[in-house]
Amino acid sequence: MNKPATQAEEGIDNPLLGELTRRGITVSQAKKLLSSLEPGQQVIDQLEWGDYIVSQGAIKNPPGLYVTFVRENMTPPDSFESSRKRRLKQEQAQAASGEQLEEDALLLEYGEYRNKEIDQYIANNPERYEHLRLTKVEDARVKFDGFAEWKPELADKFVTTLARAEVAKGIPFDTFETFRRRRIPQAIPQLLLALPAPAPTPEQGSDAPASAGEDYIVV
Repeated sequence: MNKPATQAEEGIDNPLLGELTRRGITVSQAKKLLSSLEPGQQVIDQLEWGDYIVSQGAIKNPPGLYVTFVRENMTPPDSFESSRKRRLKQEQAQAASGEQLEEDALLLEYGEYRNKEIDQYIANNPERYEHLRLTKVEDARVKFDGFAEWKPELADKFVTTLARAEVAKGIPFDTFETFRRRRIPQAIPQLLLALPAPAPTPEQGSDAPASAGEDYIVV
């Protein structure tokens, strides 16, 4: 059987391409996956979620699992903390301001927005979603040898991830840039509240009461 070429042999300098090939995916397949990524797709999150499942055993074709995760743009469950999420949380905890932190926070918000939209669809279409989950169970049994041997909890999370990824395909999400523009007007009132009160003008000062602590009403 032909082995995937090493990164040195292929001259790989794309970090994502390297992450894919070191997990056993051929260079040609990896390039094909990367050429069709969705805007804002978090490939490393998907690969690390795949790493976790592979580490649990019973995966006979790990490269095929990774390909499915990336190709289907599968979002890991909320309970899974990728290295990216962990880094973003650490950065937010260590500093209170900065453009990069604002960007990181917005990326987390965008992920939460997408998850809420998926949750809303599932809440509105429970029967359709359950049917979709059952379909994904059958798909997993066909695509992944040994799926029946997986731990029940792991299999359930995996099928849920597959089903939610399928739901996401039919939701007209805002792009990240649109989401960013929509969030700016919402942030303006908070910024205004944080501004110091303007100093009184000379005219205003001449009409002020003699006692600074005295309350008065102008009618």
